[in-house]
Amino acid sequence: MAINNRPSLDNGFQRKGDRISALQFANAEDFTADDYVLATGNASDRLAAQLGIRLPLYPLKGYSLTLPLTSNVGVPETSVTDFDNKVVYARLGQQFRVAAMVDIGIKNTHPDPERIAALCRLCEEAFPDAGDYHQARGWAGLRPSTPQGPPILGPSPFKNFWLNTGHGSLGFTLASACGQIVSDLIAGRPAPIHLEGLTLKGQDCPPRS
Repeated sequence: MAINNRPSLDNGFQRKGDRISALQFANAEDFTADDYVLATGNASDRLAAQLGIRLPLYPLKGYSLTLPLTSNVGVPETSVTDFDNKVVYARLGQQFRVAAMVDIGIKNTHPDPERIAALCRLCEEAFPDAGDYHQARGWAGLRPSTPQGPPILGPSPFKNFWLNTGHGSLGFTLASACGQIVSDLIAGRPAPIHLEGLTLKGQDCPPRS
């Protein structure tokens, strides 16, 4: 499979009837294909709006903390979820990661020092000997989420324009399965699961006029 890196899709889409005929990039040649899949995370609603499609997406800001392991004492080999505090712990090779928290209505990716400090305290209380907490690195990112939770998959009002977005905090978890579903639909094969509640139509969010 060939992968082409392209500049920003600033100039939008070329349309021909109920189909997309090309993508127009700034300072680059137009890109043409038989089918197009919108899988652009938090930019999906902005790009879809260029086609008059309204996607009910909203970014949720989540946090994580990663530190180098200095000991294997008490460190779990598999991911562990603390449901009381809604915290996930996971070993990643020689690193240890803790992820939690959601901020609603904040659209920047700057880590909040108070949030990161709270994560560090939770992790150190649960796994005091796991790693070097002085070298812990904080991170924040935006998760494109839908009001109901599940992603938006499948057809759009344009016959060759497909949707694969809104995975929230489960993007990595759902990536392969959602990619297979959209691939099957493009190829004219039935989806391997029922898509009720997973399509744009199921979001009860009609296209903009």
